[in-house]
Amino acid sequence: MVVTLAAPDTVITGVIWPSSPKAQGASCKTDVSYRNDGGDGNIFLRIVNSVGTVLASTIISVAAGETGTLSLYFNMPDNDIIIYAQTGKDTTVTDTRGPYTLKVLLTIGTNLTLTLIPTSVELGETVNFSGQLTRADAEPPGIRTITVIDDVQGILMATVSTDSDGNYSGSFTAPMTAGTYYYASEFAGAALAMYSLSPSSSSPRSIAVGVNYVLNIAAALVTGITLLVASLFSP
Repeated sequence: MVVTLAAPDTVITGVIWPSSPKAQGASCKTDVSYRNDGGDGNIFLRIVNSVGTVLASTIISVAAGETGTLSLYFNMPDNDIIIYAQTGKDTTVTDTRGPYTLKVLLTIGTNLTLTLIPTSVELGETVNFSGQLTRADAEPPGIRTITVIDDVQGILMATVSTDSDGNYSGSFTAPMTAGTYYYASEFAGAALAMYSLSPSSSSPRSIAVGVNYVLNIAAALVTGITLLVASLFSP
């Protein structure tokens, strides 16, 4: 006598869908809970889109009466999608949940400017800066955080907030070592309810620190040498 064992027969008992919207490329997690009303064996759990393309899948071995929950992951494409959760055996789907619409998070580009005044200072003097954060769609960016950094060494010089139109200003102290220094402002980006603002940074701006001091010393030395030479050759 041939004994035929019952095949697995799974149903989906619950789904926790990914939050929406999602940024393009973001990881999308779907928790699928199941119950096996059949016998022992292998089953699949998967996430598919509206045209049947498999976005995430796994095959597991289940026992009769087994229940459980598995997490499936896929990366968000660059468009809105409709997804379904499915379970089954081999190529046969035994249960489906959905549809669920997952919207892509719109990303709006930004631009950042920076001006330094003055561009030549003495050691330890105050450097004033100003600039503006703008959006590619010309809408006001709102109040956002801007940092000013030493563009070579990465040292944070100042952190300020813009006004609602994106304008910002502030000051920092020039280094105590003479030389030419380069500074840039940075915006880290912002994720809002239905869209995000992309990060941006200004073009580097330079200031000369201690140059006037060095020139003054050089001028004094030249003057001193001139006076010394003149005194040597004076009658």
